[in-house]
Amino acid sequence: MKPKLIKTALLLITLAALTGCEDHVDYKDDGLNFDVDKDLQSALQQKRMPLLAVRLGCNACHAIDRKLVGPAWEDVGKRYANATTYDYKGKTYPVVEGLVQKVSHGGTGNWGVESMPALDPSGGKHDQIAKLVGFILKLGKQ
Repeated sequence: MKPKLIKTALLLITLAALTGCEDHVDYKDDGLNFDVDKDLQSALQQKRMPLLAVRLGCNACHAIDRKLVGPAWEDVGKRYANATTYDYKGKTYPVVEGLVQKVSHGGTGNWGVESMPALDPSGGKHDQIAKLVGFILKLGKQ
C-alpha cells in the first residue's frame, strides 16, 4: 500500500474509535455535561485539542502543532490572526464567519491539494464551529 493511503486509513480508524469512545462528551446544548467555554480556555492554555474538536472529528485531520492531513491549527491561527475578512466561494465575510463557512461546507486550495470535507453543510453546528474557529484564531496570537 502507498504510505499516504495507509496514513489516511489510520486517521479514519482513529476517528471512528474516538467518535465511538466520546459519546459521554458533547456540546452542552446537546444535554451532556462539559462546559465548552471552560474546556476551550483550558485547551488554549495547555495547547491541546479541545473536547469539542474531538467530538466533531477535527482531530482526524488536524493537530494543534503539526500538519496531519490538514494544516496545524497554530499555522491556521497565525495566517488569519490579524485578518478582518475571509473570502469563501466569491463572497467576502467577516473572518470568523468566513472560516465557519469553510469548515462547514469544505473546500480546497488554501493549504495545498488536500480537500477539506464539509463538516456541517446543513448549518446545525454553526455555533460549535464558530467557537472552534475563535479558538484557532487565539492560537495564532499566542
